[in-house]
Amino acid sequence: MTNLGDRLHSLVRAGIEQGVFPGAAVSVRKKGQLVLNDTFGHAEIVPKVRAMRAGMTFDIASLTKVMATLPAVLRTVRAGKVSLDRPIADYLPEWGAEGSRRAVTLTHLLTHTSGLPAWRPYYVRLHTAEEYCRQICREPLEYEPCTRVVYSDLGMQLAGFLLERIWQKSLVEICSQLVFEPLELSATGFYAQHDVPVPSTSKESQIGPIFVATEVGNVLEHGMCMEYAEKCRTGMLPEGAFFITEQDIAALAWRTATSYGTVNDGNCYYGLHGISGHAGLFSTVEDVARYLAMWREGGQVGGQTYLDRDLVSLVVSNRTKGLNLARGLGFEIAYKSNAFGHTGFTGTSLWYDPESDTEAVVLTNRVHPQVKAGIVDWRRTFHSVAFE
Repeated sequence: MTNLGDRLHSLVRAGIEQGVFPGAAVSVRKKGQLVLNDTFGHAEIVPKVRAMRAGMTFDIASLTKVMATLPAVLRTVRAGKVSLDRPIADYLPEWGAEGSRRAVTLTHLLTHTSGLPAWRPYYVRLHTAEEYCRQICREPLEYEPCTRVVYSDLGMQLAGFLLERIWQKSLVEICSQLVFEPLELSATGFYAQHDVPVPSTSKESQIGPIFVATEVGNVLEHGMCMEYAEKCRTGMLPEGAFFITEQDIAALAWRTATSYGTVNDGNCYYGLHGISGHAGLFSTVEDVARYLAMWREGGQVGGQTYLDRDLVSLVVSNRTKGLNLARGLGFEIAYKSNAFGHTGFTGTSLWYDPESDTEAVVLTNRVHPQVKAGIVDWRRTFHSVAFE
C-alpha cells in the first residue's frame, strides 16, 4: 500500500471509530493505478454482527440516478429515440403544456432545474408507477424552470417513467439491456422482492449476493412524513400539492426490522416496489468502480464506444452556471475543479477528479442501524486527501 493508501486507510478507520458508519468498501485509483481497495468494519451490527467482506452488495440509493437512469437516457439519446431538449410533454402528454410546464425538458430533469419539488411522500397513499406518474405530472412547480437547482427525486422518477414510455419496457429491462449488460456490471441490479433472506455466516458463500444491512425500520422517513402532514394541515404547501394526514401515515405498514436487499428509500420500497429512476439499485464497490472507469475513459469501454465523447463532455460540464448549485447532466460538479460525482443517502459516493486523475468509490452503511450525521464532513476530508 502506498503512503496515500495508508492515509486513506486511516481515514476510513477513523470514520468507523467516530461512529460515522459501521463499515465500508472503498476503491481509489490514481492515474489508473490502484491506491486503495479494501473493506472495513461491519456489514451489520443489529440484530447480529457480520464483518464487511469483499464482494458484498450495497443499497447504493441515489447513485441509481447516475448509474442506471442517466446512462439509460444517454443511450436512448444515442439511439435517436429521445432528445434532451424537446419538451417532456412530447413523450408524456399527461405532463401538460400549460405555462412554464411546456418548457421543461429532459435536460431540466437531469440538472434538477425543472421546478419540481425535492421530495413528496407519495408512498403513504400511492402504490403503483402509474399513480406516481400521474401525481408528478399534476404536482405544482415550486419555481420557474432553469432559475434554481433543487435536487429532486421526483424529476428522476419521472425520467424513469419517460424511459418506460419510450421503450415500452420495464425500467429493469431497459437498464439491463442499455447499461448493466454492455458495461459488464454483473453484480448490479434492482431487487423488487420485499423479503430477501439473509443467510447464516456458514452458508453465505453458497447463495449469491450477500447484502449489507441498512436501517432498522424507517424512523427518519416516518418523521419526515409527520412533518409533511403538518405542512398539509396548516396550509404551508402550494395549492394542489400532494396531501396526506397523520391518519394516512398511521395506516401504512411501516417496516420495523433491519433491511437487507430491500431498498431503504420509502418511495421506492413502499410505493414503487423496489424499482425507480431515483433509487433502488444495488451494487458492489467493484461494479461501481468499473462504471466510473467508463467516464474516466471518455465513454470508451474495452476499446468500444459506449457513449460518444461530445455527449460525455455535455454530461460532465457545468450546465447550471449562474445558479445556486453546479450540476452537469445527472452529476454534481465541484466548484473549484472539474471533478464530478454523486452521493447516495445510505452513505455511498462515486467521484472522478480529472485534474489529479483520481477515481474514488466509497460505499458505507451509515444508515445502519439508524441514520448518523457526519458523512458529509468525513467525505470532504477523504476527498481532499484522495484528490491532492
